Amino acid sequence: MAKINPFENEVMTLRVPLKSGEVTVDTLTFHPPTVKDALATDKYPPDTVANAIAMASSLTGVPEVLFSSMVPEDFADMCVIVGRTKQRFFGEINLFDTQKEGPTSAEADTAKPASQKTSAQL
Repeated sequence: MAKINPFENEVMTLRVPLKSGEVTVDTLTFHPPTVKDALATDKYPPDTVANAIAMASSLTGVPEVLFSSMVPEDFADMCVIVGRTKQRFFGEINLFDTQKEGPTSAEADTAKPASQKTSAQL
């Protein structure tokens, strides 16, 4: 898998194009996220289909109603992109930060564990 540049568009080709009337969408182009995209999800409960579609719509400019005809395989692929975006906003780590911190050291007065066995040895 190629490394993703979080500051460039990401294009997803749909297996089955989205159609509404004369409008057909065969690719989704996700722009780099901004807080506006996270705000678009506030009207829906977290971890719902509607929430994922709201973010995808905001990131792509494709109206939410068009996503209702999306096949599950395309939806799953879209959710990977949306999930990565949500991780950037709400995750505990910055997935795209190139600087790696070493493990933190214990304070000098921290007690050592009573057992030196690891869970694999138990």
